[in-house]
Amino acid sequence: MTFCGLDFGTSNSTLGVSTAQGIRMVPLEGQSTTLRSAIFINEEDKRLEFGKKALNHYIEGVEGRLLMSLKSVLGSSLMQERTAVFNKSESYIDLLSHFIKHVKTQAETQQQATLDSVVVGRPVYFKDNDPEVDQLAQSTLEDILKQSGFKHIKFQFEPIAASAFYRQQIQTEQLVLIVDLGGGTSDFSLIRMHPDLKASSADIIATEGIHIGGNDFDQALNYATVSPHLGRGTLMTTLNGSSIEIPHYWYHDLATWHKINFLYSKQNLIDFNKILFAAQDKIRLQRLATIMQERQGHLIADQVELGKIAFSEHERAELNLDFVERDLHIPITRQGFFELLNEDISQLETVIQQLASQAGISLSQVNSVFFTGGSSKISLIRERIMQLCPEASLMEGDYFNSVGMGLTIEAQEVFG
Repeated sequence: MTFCGLDFGTSNSTLGVSTAQGIRMVPLEGQSTTLRSAIFINEEDKRLEFGKKALNHYIEGVEGRLLMSLKSVLGSSLMQERTAVFNKSESYIDLLSHFIKHVKTQAETQQQATLDSVVVGRPVYFKDNDPEVDQLAQSTLEDILKQSGFKHIKFQFEPIAASAFYRQQIQTEQLVLIVDLGGGTSDFSLIRMHPDLKASSADIIATEGIHIGGNDFDQALNYATVSPHLGRGTLMTTLNGSSIEIPHYWYHDLATWHKINFLYSKQNLIDFNKILFAAQDKIRLQRLATIMQERQGHLIADQVELGKIAFSEHERAELNLDFVERDLHIPITRQGFFELLNEDISQLETVIQQLASQAGISLSQVNSVFFTGGSSKISLIRERIMQLCPEASLMEGDYFNSVGMGLTIEAQEVFG
């Protein structure tokens, strides 16, 4: 029996194995241990492509369709929808199975062994306040894992998996708040941790989560800064001569990774051309028309994500949309981005306070806060959470591999 730990993330995925030398995260794309959770249906070569290769071929203009944020559709009605893939009809379940099977095959090729057992991470909630949808999402993911070739499957909450990694860094007993800020969800756990003992169910004091993550931050930045340059907020003239605002739903779809492809449907293009004809600001609307016709939505999303990342080191950044229109550069600021995050961060704070209330403790009792997940790099989020825990020290893990390493540690304990 050969086992692994799989962190199937909204934005990135990782897989870890146990070797004679210890836990090892498997390079899934070149030397990188992270694989972008993306599929490109390459219509020219009639093959599926994954990760950065998928993104690059899409950006290069290869004919096909790009699917992103795959995990976010678990538990939704989209899972049962079908789409044409090389003259065959496949469901989104089939497509997610292709992705996970690709990850599994990459690891098996390097390990020269079959992986048949897995501890896989899951958010505390796939969907907030809906236990039925949450259970459906996990059951669907389990079916996908079986379809991908795994025979023995155990689920573990992602923040609890992160605690297994953090346990290796402490010397004394601590009350730890695990903060896992991913692409699609933010999960929190209060755990009583001992340096030499695995956290048991008795040590896990409370867990909470919310469906807010890096994708939401990207979406907010995209909608607020890009869409006004594409006509959001401008007017169109109706048949009776009155003026009304351009519909907003195109801009929402453009800012939402897994909805961008919907913009390119034949009916959407027909409907939009009618709006373009009636638009009072045709220059801005023509930019959106170009984006829809040339399928440039994901290029814009990439620029927005790069802008967000730039705020880790710079106060200002610029979105380069030359591919839409020459010299179309949109300035953005860290302060402006932080202002967009206020409502989301307030919700994160509320969840953490509920977590403490549920546990019957004061957040001033927390000894350390352990941050993991790509969105943990946003300084304002770290600062606001640390203010809730005034006596705690700030600890950071491997932003992209902590959860995968923790899942692999647990897989070793369960299957080894």
